[in-house]
Amino acid sequence: GGAAGESKRPAAIRVTAAQKRSAHDRSRGSRRERRVYTREQVFALKSKCVEPPPASVMDRVPGVYVAGGPDRREGAGAGGRPAAGAGAGELRNQAKDKWVPPSMQSGMNFTIDQEELRREKYVEAVRSMTGTLNKVTPENFAQLSGEVVTKYGEAEGDEELIKEHCQLVFEKALSEPHYASMWGDLCTYLSGDPSAKNDTPDIHSIFRSEVLNMCQREFERMKEELKMADEDFEPELYAKKKAGTLTEDELNELEERRVKRGKRRLGTIKFIGELFMKRLLTKKIMHYCLQKLFSVDIDKLPMFEQCQNIDYFCKLVRTVGAQLDSLPKDMKTMSTTYFDRMAQMVAENRYPPRIHFMLEGVIELRSNNWVDRHARGPKPTTISQVHTNAALKAKGIDPVEQPKASPAPAPAPVKKTPQLSKEAAAEKVTMIVKEYLFSHELEEAVLCVQELEAPQYNSLVVETATNLVLESLDWKTDAPKLCKLLVELKNKCNISTKEFGEAFKPALQNLGDLAIDVPVAPQVLKDIIEHLMKKAKVLPPDFLVDYFQQISDSKHQTLFFPLLP
Repeated sequence: GGAAGESKRPAAIRVTAAQKRSAHDRSRGSRRERRVYTREQVFALKSKCVEPPPASVMDRVPGVYVAGGPDRREGAGAGGRPAAGAGAGELRNQAKDKWVPPSMQSGMNFTIDQEELRREKYVEAVRSMTGTLNKVTPENFAQLSGEVVTKYGEAEGDEELIKEHCQLVFEKALSEPHYASMWGDLCTYLSGDPSAKNDTPDIHSIFRSEVLNMCQREFERMKEELKMADEDFEPELYAKKKAGTLTEDELNELEERRVKRGKRRLGTIKFIGELFMKRLLTKKIMHYCLQKLFSVDIDKLPMFEQCQNIDYFCKLVRTVGAQLDSLPKDMKTMSTTYFDRMAQMVAENRYPPRIHFMLEGVIELRSNNWVDRHARGPKPTTISQVHTNAALKAKGIDPVEQPKASPAPAPAPVKKTPQLSKEAAAEKVTMIVKEYLFSHELEEAVLCVQELEAPQYNSLVVETATNLVLESLDWKTDAPKLCKLLVELKNKCNISTKEFGEAFKPALQNLGDLAIDVPVAPQVLKDIIEHLMKKAKVLPPDFLVDYFQQISDSKHQTLFFPLLP
């Protein structure tokens, strides 16, 4: 029985193994047919091959040499092809249209896309001009202006590139209104001689016409924008603001867009004025711009549109007024067309303080022969002046106190205005603060307070402004604006700590009654004082020590207690 079992067992094992191999081969057959070898795998087997592999195998691996043939490093022809007569080293399945690097295309015929080459030169020229314009400052203007003129001259014959260069200069001028005079000088260089008349337009006349067209389009666009309130530009964000759902990022974005629009308009007005001063614009065009801003029927416009038109009208007159007022005929036109109506508006006293003082300032400027007694601020400082001032400060010398090379002429005598009463001062301050909370013009608000020339009412200014914000429904956005205004007034109007204390004292004493009408008022007042003490640091840390006892309610004392030193 054992022998019979032993004789049957091998046969059974052999059959089972064959079946297994057959099943395994059937399951792997399709995958074997689809197997693909990489170039590295084939080359790894090259040294072990005694005979060349079948052509059916090599056809699947394009660009591989048969074993024993020449390689790509030595003895190879151009483009990696084997030399003639390679025999067994002949490349199999070589594509006829194989890509060849440009560096190896010597002696080959190929076509260059001229349009693509021109586009590359165009992009490079625009990039180069943009980089140069971004580097221009008053200090290096003499050097870089020549470079700009040279690059502009290189664009001759390419109308598209000329227009692009004109657009770059125009946009740069609008983005830097404080350097409007410098950009006006650059336009003078690029315009050549305006009196020269050529039968065919040259590169300079093209620049003049392009800049004039751009100014006209921008001015007309600005006029359309002046008909719109800020809410019309961003209706969705302003709707969220009224609903109280506006986030801090959205509020910052809203403010940034508003400031950007105002800066571009100011740049447009100043650039147009400077082009007239450089005699690139005619007197007729300038009167057209002035009359568009200060039209006969301006009184029929909405108040916000009247204010915006008068604002930019005054800025333009400040720039070009001296030039327009230089001849007797022009003086008569200026008086009858503009200044008589401006004096009437001032007498009516129906505009916000900022506009009222702006009209008064232009009238006074003309009466003083267009010599500004009090400039809005210092002129832009050059880099060399910054280094000089830093060196003087390092030596302990205040650069502001340095003697001038030539003494300034004595200012013209100023007529003293009658002293304001406390009620009149409070009324004017109320109008100034309301205008500031609406327009966000911080510098204008500070200037209006300074022009009151009533330092005895400093505490009244702070008190009135604070009460307006405490009673405001939009206190979330008005409180930060008030803090900025109070910090600027503290620095520029020299409001003392005692005057701040006298201003906050009535509110601290009446917190209980104030909280009945406006429940959030105590918290808002606490936030304002905390900002002035800890963030802005314009008030000393012990500011509340003398005024803490004025708070009669223990609940509100607990609220203000963390502010004590």
